[in-house]
Amino acid sequence: MKFFLKKHIHFILSIICTIIFIQTLWFKFNGADESLYIFGKVSEFVFGNTDNESLIRYFTGIMELIAAVLLISKATSWIGAILGVGLMGGALLTHLFIIGIIPQGSISIAGKDIDIKEGDGGYLFILSIICFISCISIIFIERRKILIIKIFFPQPLPTKDSNDK
Repeated sequence: MKFFLKKHIHFILSIICTIIFIQTLWFKFNGADESLYIFGKVSEFVFGNTDNESLIRYFTGIMELIAAVLLISKATSWIGAILGVGLMGGALLTHLFIIGIIPQGSISIAGKDIDIKEGDGGYLFILSIICFISCISIIFIERRKILIIKIFFPQPLPTKDSNDK
């Protein structure tokens, strides 16, 4: 079991993040009330109105789709993980400082009143944490492929033993 996990942990983490990204895309692209509420609040926070809600929602969805596609391949998973850390970091900050861990409230977007009374019980917040930690782990696993990490954290040079002459 230990060998299996060590050998396949990268794949497992990539699949977890990909599933989370793909699962939430449907809600973003179809304009589910909770997505409208969340991105309406973000638009209000950033721009002072809800006019840019759909732009932010679609852009985030497209970026999550790109991250999911990049995470599938071992060769590009580190790029998807970096993108995923940025996206999930933004999601976590949004939950903590703008909408709350359990999004609840009402907002009016383009004349449509949206009222979220029960929230999701923190489900999206928990998914964000899982995906954030998984992406950080993938970056750690793939750290030798990432140039910026090589520059700032070079591998120590091998030392000569006294036996080598």
